[in-house]
Amino acid sequence: MAQGRCAGCGLIDNSSTKIRQHVVSCPDYLKLFKTTPERALEPAAEFVRWQAEDNTKEQRAEAKDTRLAKKFAELDQRRVNQVARWVTPPDILD
Repeated sequence: MAQGRCAGCGLIDNSSTKIRQHVVSCPDYLKLFKTTPERALEPAAEFVRWQAEDNTKEQRAEAKDTRLAKKFAELDQRRVNQVARWVTPPDILD
């Protein structure tokens, strides 16, 4: 079973068949296909290209930092929403 990678969003799976099914509904892949169709490779070919060109230690660290920054921003927003939810409204008699 060949590994696959979505050229649009970067989703990786051990089954290129699953990634082929994902690519059909991936909005990032669709945008990539419309703008630069030569970069919208089939999942197995994209995985091979990614392994050869983009799978470096520095790029993995950068992707991790981006992923964590996004997750922390989401958690901070959830925390703000939760605090706002439990704020006591002002007393109408004051």
